[in-house]
Amino acid sequence: MSLEQPEGEPEPAFHYRKSASIGYRITAGLFVLLIIAGSLFLLFRNKSGTVGPVLHGKLTPSPTLSPTPTLVVPTQAIFYDTFLNNSHNWVLSNQDGYIRTLTGGMLILADMNPRTTLVESLPNDVLYDDFSITIVFTIAKGDANDSIGLYLRGDNNLDHDYRIDVNGNNTFDIAKEYLDTNSDPQTSMLYDADSPPTLRPPGQQNTLTAIMDGAQMVVLINREVVSSIIDSDYSSGQIALFARHGSTSDGVVVAFSKIEIEDAPVQLP
Repeated sequence: MSLEQPEGEPEPAFHYRKSASIGYRITAGLFVLLIIAGSLFLLFRNKSGTVGPVLHGKLTPSPTLSPTPTLVVPTQAIFYDTFLNNSHNWVLSNQDGYIRTLTGGMLILADMNPRTTLVESLPNDVLYDDFSITIVFTIAKGDANDSIGLYLRGDNNLDHDYRIDVNGNNTFDIAKEYLDTNSDPQTSMLYDADSPPTLRPPGQQNTLTAIMDGAQMVVLINREVVSSIIDSDYSSGQIALFARHGSTSDGVVVAFSKIEIEDAPVQLP
């Protein structure tokens, strides 16, 4: 997996640094929390026009008398979440510049470590073959070398998979990842970086749908088809969300507000 491509190709799984001093870790942690708080402030303001106070670098929602919302799952959904709570048991953590958290009906992924990828696999052991997946997301922070997106039909270590990138420069691409005969990670671009008119820039909400049907993948952005490709190498595997930090910004932050997986439609768009 090359790390110098502007399309935002990720490294293998990140590792946590364990040699940092306590003082450094505290300072870095506070810095990360301040970045996250600022990004969340913008997200909440764009989402509702109001936001609760920020205390000690953490967003505190304003009190409300509204009843706690409940998740209503569409009957056709194989997997569905709008992140009202953690009933699906997503892996949440805050360590060394890697943030996974649920707040305000959003799953937040933030990566402050250059040239690393923060992966959030679906919290189940299901291997998906033919399906349609839709995610609703907002990139709150990032530049042209940062990206967020989806791994599809991935193996256990995401060494072999299809990857959809939405990049901080308002482009998207599709890649296939694999190991060569020397077990070195490689990437083949199936759809080069493009900027479709339907893709809204960072700070605005987007809906991305990917349909996997046999060897065909169809991608829609905000309900318009933007790509259709054929590749038969991977027939099933795991699904994962990700945020990849390049090397030129001070971090990438993305908020997912919905994920829905259904059976692949009988007729492709």
